Amino acid sequence: MYKTDDKRLYIYLSVIIALAIPALLINLGLQTFINDESIRALVALEMGFSDNFIVPTVNGSYYYSKPPMYNWIIYISFMLFGRFDELATRVPTVVCLALFCYTIYKVNRPYFKDIKYPILISLFFLTCGRIIFWDSFRGLIDIGFSWVVFLMFIAVYHYGTRKKYWHMYIISYVLASIAYLLKGLPAFVFVGCTMMAFHYMDKSLKKIISIPHIAGGLCMVTILGGYYMMYGVYNESTSVVPGLLDQSTQRTPLRHGIWRTIKHIFIYPFDNIFHFLPWSVLGVMFLRRDIWNIIKRNRYIHYVSICFLANIFVYWISPGTYPRYILMLIPLIFTVLVYLYSIEEEGWRLLLLRRLYQVIIVAVPFVVAGLIGIDEVKQIDGYQWKIGVLFLALVGLAVIYFKDQGYRLFFLVMLVLLLRIGFNWFMMPIRQEKDFGTIAKNQAAVIGKKYKNVKLELYKNAKLDHTSSFYIARERGVINYRNLAPDEDDIYLIVDTSRTEIPIHYEVVDTFRKREDWTLMYVVKRKQ
Repeated sequence: MYKTDDKRLYIYLSVIIALAIPALLINLGLQTFINDESIRALVALEMGFSDNFIVPTVNGSYYYSKPPMYNWIIYISFMLFGRFDELATRVPTVVCLALFCYTIYKVNRPYFKDIKYPILISLFFLTCGRIIFWDSFRGLIDIGFSWVVFLMFIAVYHYGTRKKYWHMYIISYVLASIAYLLKGLPAFVFVGCTMMAFHYMDKSLKKIISIPHIAGGLCMVTILGGYYMMYGVYNESTSVVPGLLDQSTQRTPLRHGIWRTIKHIFIYPFDNIFHFLPWSVLGVMFLRRDIWNIIKRNRYIHYVSICFLANIFVYWISPGTYPRYILMLIPLIFTVLVYLYSIEEEGWRLLLLRRLYQVIIVAVPFVVAGLIGIDEVKQIDGYQWKIGVLFLALVGLAVIYFKDQGYRLFFLVMLVLLLRIGFNWFMMPIRQEKDFGTIAKNQAAVIGKKYKNVKLELYKNAKLDHTSSFYIARERGVINYRNLAPDEDDIYLIVDTSRTEIPIHYEVVDTFRKREDWTLMYVVKRKQ
């Protein structure tokens, strides 16, 4: 196995790790939850309050959209931090991202002679736009789920190419079971498409009907069947499957119609080029007539390509998909792009990339320096020295970029991490200040504290958004249950007048705005 004696690689990698830590952690818990985060946090909170970690609930009602495993992870984080908040909810995302990046490096290491390239694949994933400027600071399922699915992709190839079909099917289906418990039905789509892609490439389609495959399927049935046996002890409802199906089909052509689907098919590639900048521009490497022949020469790259194409298809025809739904596929396409880059001879493609990245490395320091004239930035403590530090670091990076051209891509990774640190320092506080969700959070917290020691419940079909519900429940230390027919004198009710009227003989004692649609909610109590 090739090992580099170039100490510069390890120095630069150490700098990148040193930058990644503050980039991922500064102000991680600052911003108010977005709705999807608050669902995860609320379900985990209610599991702790009810001491039931098998059946997810939201406001005391059964929650069918997702299985519970990621909520377990969040609750463990709550316990480790000793508090229920944004930071504790988001740290598991950072941990999963770090493990994901390390996995990307380890699985690609045997297939590249030069250690720089598997490292770059991992770093490209970490610093692509969608990860570094969005998903890495959100307490969502997708990075953890994508990591498990990616492991399944690799297990299929690793054991399949060695004809260890028992290992391949059993390990792959165990990983698919874990993925299902994290997010639900998409796990089945990924394992099915991946198995078909591998056997097609391997010309071993007959193996799909085999004893090892049956054994793998039985492992999945055992794991998931065991969970649902425990689930049935608490809830015998038949709404589980419809709930999961509803969640999984919301983004598909079934819900959006033919014309929106056609439009999505055309714009989807360009959307992804944008979301996964700056590394998606390496796609210029595909612009050659013999590209498929080049890919097929390397068995691993061939598999990675087919696996990507087989799994992206479902999302390519689904208009409502978000970029985070395909995070497990991004290391696959980056692997192909880095491989093509590694074997590229001097030509117009490399020249184009060099010119583009030169413009970026030179222009960015001046863009950052321009922040000093923005009024919102001036409201941030220490804005002058923060801009100064970033500017000097970026200028130094630009100088080194032109002196040590063998590590240009590593310097660009450093640039992205410095930009994320600047994003943490400036954009996060500005967004937090302007986000009306922060106002809703503060109002919900006030309600929770004020009615902490009394009985407070949702009235009939009142729709309280998950973010407001989380902050109220957290402050009160109990679940926000629903009451259809209140008959107690000392009960307080939360009423949503857009859905039902305030009950007679009750008077308004408080109001607050919920985040979801800024509806005014009323706290009422029986008249004395």
